[in-house]
Amino acid sequence: VTLSEKRETLEKLLIEREKAKELLEAEIANVRTDTEKYLTQVDEMLAKQETLQDVLAQLEAMEREKNSKEADRQTAIETAKQAKREKARKKKQEEQAAAELLFSS
Repeated sequence: VTLSEKRETLEKLLIEREKAKELLEAEIANVRTDTEKYLTQVDEMLAKQETLQDVLAQLEAMEREKNSKEADRQTAIETAKQAKREKARKKKQEEQAAAELLFSS
């Protein structure tokens, strides 16, 4: 093997090394780009998740308010029914007392 052949082989190896280095740098750049895209997607998904959690919290609050209003409505209905029954009972007592007064005199 001559010195010229060794030099030629060395130059080919240096060229291959440079190509490999460029390919590696390109691959690193692609990985960085892909990583940035992935991280952007993750950030977007986290923002959407937060938005959905806010909406869910609002819906839960609305549901609690609705249930509270319904409970208040039911309580008002029961209170009105009880008052009506009490009024009817008092009226009946008064009628019985009046009837007793009529029959006793």
